[in-house]
Amino acid sequence: MSERTVSGALRPSTDALPWLVWGAAATLYGFGQIVRHSPSAMIDPLMRDFAIDATSFGLIASIFWYAYAALQLPGGFLLDRYGPARVMSGGALVTGFGCLIFALAPNDSIALIARFLMGAGMATSYVGCLKSASQWFARHRYSTLVGFSVLAGMTGAIIGQAPMAALVGVVGWRTVAFGFAAFSVPVALILLLSGRARLPDEAAPPRLKELFAMLGDAARSRQVWLAGLNNLGTTAPIVAFSLWGVAYYMQVFGLSRPEAATYSSTILIGWAIGSPIIGYLSARMRRRRPVTLICSAAGVLIWLLVIFVMPDLPRATHYIFLFALGLASGLVSVTFSLAAEHGPPRAPGVSSAMVNTLVMAGAALSQGIVGVVLDAQWDGVMRGGIRLYDEGAFHRAFLLLPAMAGGGLLAACFVRETYARLKNEAAPHAALADPESP
Repeated sequence: MSERTVSGALRPSTDALPWLVWGAAATLYGFGQIVRHSPSAMIDPLMRDFAIDATSFGLIASIFWYAYAALQLPGGFLLDRYGPARVMSGGALVTGFGCLIFALAPNDSIALIARFLMGAGMATSYVGCLKSASQWFARHRYSTLVGFSVLAGMTGAIIGQAPMAALVGVVGWRTVAFGFAAFSVPVALILLLSGRARLPDEAAPPRLKELFAMLGDAARSRQVWLAGLNNLGTTAPIVAFSLWGVAYYMQVFGLSRPEAATYSSTILIGWAIGSPIIGYLSARMRRRRPVTLICSAAGVLIWLLVIFVMPDLPRATHYIFLFALGLASGLVSVTFSLAAEHGPPRAPGVSSAMVNTLVMAGAALSQGIVGVVLDAQWDGVMRGGIRLYDEGAFHRAFLLLPAMAGGGLLAACFVRETYARLKNEAAPHAALADPESP
């Protein structure tokens, strides 16, 4: 069965095909999140085997994000021009090649190159999910599909934390990297097969000149930038804590690597649950601004509690705070919708890629800055070739996180409501009354 979008185009959204096409893209995004977050599960063996400090380890972890961010706009162009399946299948193979190099890396310089290739290969994974959702599903379901895309990614991120830490402890980080390389091949094949599906009444892709014009429109939109800054303030602090939180719980509380990783995983579990729920509620309400403000304010408050109150409470309560933090961070499904709705309607990949560039660059910087602050506070203590940092060092490094969340809240205060409509799109009263109407 097909249903009619606001623009009048028919798109199948109740049969299996749209879910299969989107699911193939979501599979790559979930896999990419496992690869992206895996360094937090390898922090001790990597620092020991390569004889590196926190700053160098932070660079190995964050170079993935720098590559990811640098290729967002070129990736958005390719997605809008050639479609998600072909572009993402090639990206999966590049990531697999990077994983193979990482598994064989004799030193941290080669590991750095390998992580760059991983990030480059995954650069179109998330925006490709959004592109698939915008192509195959009706407009009013877009924020819900964004939420499900985040759910797929957070599931991968969760696997990349505590389960990955346990696996690394059993088979070693190099064997895990070999496994990543092998898995990338069937993922690429699945994506290629999904690319054989064709939309009814599929429009011709925009030409390169048109895409540059659309990029200019998106870059000149103050609202797209505000949506991106809000997303950055939500995402970057969690990314930094997901990496360094494992070391924090190991070194300050004396926990094992798998147990320490459960705390970082708790944020991601909350994020995975919150993203589709908040996306769905925003779609039902056809409102973006109140959801953005409420979730951003909640995020700032919880970060302040996490930094200043939570360390003195029983560890069992930490799970509650971290889960609530992840739940509020489900806001990202709404901010990507805001960017698409304020940007050029014909090429949502351009607006999404522009926001993702900003977010990923901020995430990379946040990971690196925390590492630099930790090294600046290091008192010279080492164990087993690994630098140890005291609680005060982690506390001062983590002050960056609520500050970034506060910047996201400030951006949210100036976000303009879109009523879940694309730019310059008419507002049919019937559709506003019933978000599920065709």
